[in-house]
Amino acid sequence: MEDEHGAEIIPLSTNECQSNSTEDQKTMHIPRNKRKPSSSLNIQRLMVAAGFISLIVAIIASALVWSKLNTGTDASPAPYLISTQAGMVKGSSISTNGHSFLAYKSIPFAKPPIGSLRFKRPQPLDIDRTSQPINSDNYKKSCWSSTKTSSSKYYGEDCLYLNVYVPDGINGPFPVILWLHGGGFVAGSTFPEPGKMVDQGQVIMVTVNYRLGVFGFMTTQDEEFPSNNGLWDQYMAIKWVHDNIQNFRGDPDKITLFGESAGAMSTALHVISPVSSKYFQKVILQSGSMTSIIARSPKRAVNKFAELVGCPISSSASFKACLQNVHLDDILKYSKPEWYVYNQAQQQVDFVWTPIIDGDFIPGEPLSLINNASFLNEQGVFQKDFIIGVLNDEGAILTTNFFYPISVSALSNSTFFTDLQVYLLENRFGIKNQTEPTLIEAINTFYTGGAKLSSHPNARSVLDFCADLLFVLPAVETALSVSNTQVTRKSKTFLFQFDYCPPTAESQAPCFRHGDILALVFPRKNITDPVKAKLSNQVISLLTDFAKTSNPGTGLSCGWPEFTPESRQYLRISPSSDIRSFLYHYRMQFWLSTVPCIMHGGLYCN
Repeated sequence: MEDEHGAEIIPLSTNECQSNSTEDQKTMHIPRNKRKPSSSLNIQRLMVAAGFISLIVAIIASALVWSKLNTGTDASPAPYLISTQAGMVKGSSISTNGHSFLAYKSIPFAKPPIGSLRFKRPQPLDIDRTSQPINSDNYKKSCWSSTKTSSSKYYGEDCLYLNVYVPDGINGPFPVILWLHGGGFVAGSTFPEPGKMVDQGQVIMVTVNYRLGVFGFMTTQDEEFPSNNGLWDQYMAIKWVHDNIQNFRGDPDKITLFGESAGAMSTALHVISPVSSKYFQKVILQSGSMTSIIARSPKRAVNKFAELVGCPISSSASFKACLQNVHLDDILKYSKPEWYVYNQAQQQVDFVWTPIIDGDFIPGEPLSLINNASFLNEQGVFQKDFIIGVLNDEGAILTTNFFYPISVSALSNSTFFTDLQVYLLENRFGIKNQTEPTLIEAINTFYTGGAKLSSHPNARSVLDFCADLLFVLPAVETALSVSNTQVTRKSKTFLFQFDYCPPTAESQAPCFRHGDILALVFPRKNITDPVKAKLSNQVISLLTDFAKTSNPGTGLSCGWPEFTPESRQYLRISPSSDIRSFLYHYRMQFWLSTVPCIMHGGLYCN
């Protein structure tokens, strides 16, 4: 049996893949007449009371011992003062939306990248251990976004800080999830707080700021403007967490790197980077991977930026000196992607300031590296566990782009579709291929049946193409590579598709679009819709169970089988979740089989 996308549906013994999340269990009510009667003997009550008092005394004693071991002080309450490489850090207890946790906000992990350190790689902190504890009651500023102006009070250049959120109580060690936010490498921040995941899942969450836009990714590929500063910021934070998280009751041998969109691409790049891959053990990639998108024309971008701000590049040093005198508003204004577009299609999907292949942090072409089993083995990739996921309407990013939302009429324009194909194909494969006209003809035939893009349903073909090339294909090819059964592996790979359309959604409207799942993972307030609340509990349980045990399906009646190149099973998360095989089978077969055949000059490619 197959679904509408060609995916095989595996029949289950139950109609629904039921979730047994701890949050769901909290809401269970046992009627009085079903409860087990309690004893009325006074002696038993006294024994229970004595045992309870002894337990309380033991807990208090343990807390005091833990405090002395971890802080070297008799600080009270014990967990609020922590010794780190950044100095002493003071936390606070937070209770919000029914969830309690400890928060250690705005811990510095590198020197502020200001003044002469602007556009430089992050530098290690200078620590004064005689100074007062860092008061982390408040958040520091987020890194500048290309969507902001200098009047934005919540953003700044002094932004290299991380936040640690710890379950309230004295248990541990806890598994750690380090979150890298998305935003196309030009926007995003560490908000909102992950209180529900911390409390419900009993894991430590770490959220990280990293430089964005020109501050994080503009490069002249020399020492004046080195490449991939934003990724190096992330590396400094990852290493800091590995070296310090034990003091927060975290387990440095159970660190999961979790990213969404640009954060997922970053996470995947850390997997293949010789710089950072050794500092974490597990990976969650949500809507992105290392083959999603890469900067192909960094020189053209920096030359255009120099022209816009009025700083000619006679040399990198003179360009940098000139930039020191450019007002911040102009730097932010002229870093917006709208200044770097060459056609309408590129305008929708291109983020100018993205990672580049530098031969250092990113040692080679990601598409080649992910298919190189020897390289992956040397990097220890086959020792890491993976969860990889996509949403059912990833391609609708074209309609929700936070710079230029595009209309259905524009999506239905054949010129737009051709431009989009050319741009994304050249970005994926790195060069303009001589088979491009043949390939574009094949793509048009496959996605539209050769029909003209003149109606709403045909516009869906454009969204599917975008979803496949930017998100679904990178997810599937990454899953295929890291689950390679031809090598010795000590790891597990899991694939999921989040497939939910609210009842209010129009028949042709997007359902859960790129980024929408974050409202379930990091809800800003209590979710009142019962279906969405259930989905939120299920997703959080899956992710945190993975961080704890690498067995994310233990709370599901149907389990969650591992993905292998042979079975290609995945979990479809919905109000009635189930197990299926071969995600978007026909579309992925086209990209993994037909397209390579065409590119190699094949005559009969099906």
